[in-house]
Amino acid sequence: MPIDGARDRTNLGGLLLAALAVFGLAIVYHAPNKLDHDVSYFLAAAHLVNNGDRLYVDLIDVNTPASVFISQLSDWIASALSAPLDQTHKAVVLVAIGAAIALSFVVLLPILRQPGLGRWCIAIGLPAAVLFATPAIGGREHLAAVGLMPWVLSVAMAGRMTTGRVLSIAIGATAGFAMLLKPHFALFGLTIALVELVRVRGRIDRLSLSTWTAGIVSVALYVGLLLFVPQYLSEMRLIKDAHEIRALKRACVSTARGFDDVGSR
Repeated sequence: MPIDGARDRTNLGGLLLAALAVFGLAIVYHAPNKLDHDVSYFLAAAHLVNNGDRLYVDLIDVNTPASVFISQLSDWIASALSAPLDQTHKAVVLVAIGAAIALSFVVLLPILRQPGLGRWCIAIGLPAAVLFATPAIGGREHLAAVGLMPWVLSVAMAGRMTTGRVLSIAIGATAGFAMLLKPHFALFGLTIALVELVRVRGRIDRLSLSTWTAGIVSVALYVGLLLFVPQYLSEMRLIKDAHEIRALKRACVSTARGFDDVGSR
């Protein structure tokens, strides 16, 4: 048994080194790349918020504050270290992605412990797929996919591994925050929960702790947003009114052009 345990640790150590090598290549790859315009906007907004401006009051925005929260952390670290904001944000994003990959690897341990080529494909392919998915990392879609990944894997591995309470809560909390990045991302979470509900044959009481945690965290975050940041809804109404006004103008212009065409005949 001690020999088997030592061999197991050695094998997992090799997989870890392979994953770290992919991570190192990703750092080199992303260092010279420019940030996406969406990410740059949230960094600029976060810098203003950190310097006293109020989101949804001084800054007009219809997005949830999740991306601004992450960007505020990057801005604070960059200011404290006198480091470039773009590179600091890339580092923060890479750390967040690394944490999600680590959670995924823990969920996939039963497969990673099995001998064969498959575990090497996972150890190298999973981080490569996440880290090299786009040259401009840190977008909301990218972060949401990464945040939901451990939850998806835990649902898929439910029959092969029993996740502990702490791990389940960490997976669910990560997924819950990922769904705050955009409101419609909650539909992805609902789909994942429905898949698990089908697997347990409709027994709600048999849903995993990670699923319950993801749902509770997501609902709590959105309820908190509506209760404690009512300006968010007012911004949404302003944008909705603006869209309706523009649509009405387009309709009026189209009608006027139609009358002109009739009159010219």
